[in-house]
Amino acid sequence: MFKKKITLACFLVTILLHSLALGQNQKPVVEVSASLNKETILVGEPLFLELELKNNSKDTVDFKTRLSFYADLKIMIFIPENLPIEYHGTNEPNIYPYFVFKIPSLETERVSFPIFYNKDAPDGLLFGKPNKVAIKISQEAMIGNQKQIYRFDTFHVNVVAPPEKHAKALGFLRKKELIKDIHQFRASPENLDAFEKFIQTFPHSPYKLNIIFTLAGGYVAKAKDSPENYNMAINLYKKLIKDYPDSIITDDAVYKIGDCYNSLGDKKNARKWFVKLFNQYPESNRINHYDPIIKEHLFNRESPYVYSYLWMLYDSAGDVPEKE
Repeated sequence: MFKKKITLACFLVTILLHSLALGQNQKPVVEVSASLNKETILVGEPLFLELELKNNSKDTVDFKTRLSFYADLKIMIFIPENLPIEYHGTNEPNIYPYFVFKIPSLETERVSFPIFYNKDAPDGLLFGKPNKVAIKISQEAMIGNQKQIYRFDTFHVNVVAPPEKHAKALGFLRKKELIKDIHQFRASPENLDAFEKFIQTFPHSPYKLNIIFTLAGGYVAKAKDSPENYNMAINLYKKLIKDYPDSIITDDAVYKIGDCYNSLGDKKNARKWFVKLFNQYPESNRINHYDPIIKEHLFNRESPYVYSYLWMLYDSAGDVPEKE
């Protein structure tokens, strides 16, 4: 997601890094911030959390964490007249591997998460009706051999009903299996027709942006068996970029097009789209030093290396590209 589109103020937590060498002064700080993309959302609209890790030091810093709501990242949702909800999204209890962000000197790494799906809700919506909610977020990590806990100021979000003319569109989407697909931005094979029908039936819906992205993700998933589906996905991502040039996920669509061309073996077009991402969305969370595809096409073309254990940063384990 493109950082420039995030409107809620970031809350910074300063971490002092102590040197292991005796007599040496404290190292410069690493700043960790959390932000949400909106203060007001529609019922049925995803909310996005972004974590930003900024290394202000002159050295590369290892930031080790488990990117799971069951592990080091905790989100508590407070909805009036309800018990607090410990948010898990589509995650299931598991043993989650650690991921090490090797943050270069004076660089910033970003990771985004949707806050949307609730498996305990009948329709799958975490925010199923208009309300004012509070969200508390904390993150644990290891820097060197020191455990760090970051607690951010409480976020407040206003959930409102869509305009009456779009009520039917929301009603169409109020199915648990569809909401789960939207959360993962990947239409299940059995739901592709439903999302195609939604776009045809509700061409002016405020939910259309996320449906296009979800539908495209479904065709990418199908392309593993039928490569021509990559072209279906590319066309949908291009439509999203044209129709929603300033959305929170437009940079993701640019990245996905590059990824599709890369999967098709079209390295020239893949690099063109990754360069577009780098030039037009410099603060996108998709531009990170840990991403093997970004490293190959932008940062380290001569020696691409794929870290296969970084599956948690992709849509699914199967999306991790193979070593060349």
